[in-house]
Amino acid sequence: MILVNPVTVVLVPFENRSGQLHKRKDLPRFVETAEVIKFMKDNPSIHRRNGQAVHLQWIEHDEAWALREFHEELGRKGREWVL
Repeated sequence: MILVNPVTVVLVPFENRSGQLHKRKDLPRFVETAEVIKFMKDNPSIHRRNGQAVHLQWIEHDEAWALREFHEELGRKGREWVL
């Protein structure tokens, strides 16, 4: 019998623009904080857009939409990210 640890919480990327959070559809979702840290270190270009600094944060969500985005690999398909 194989026991599988189901995903119940997903870290979803958001960008802070003028105090408002906007969900980023072009960045991957993760299950563990360590994955987010590694991704941010391995992909420094995500911290800049048009020469301007971008403030990103991954926020935990357990809603159905977040789990669906994780399972659909939103932000991963067709990207050259180092994961």
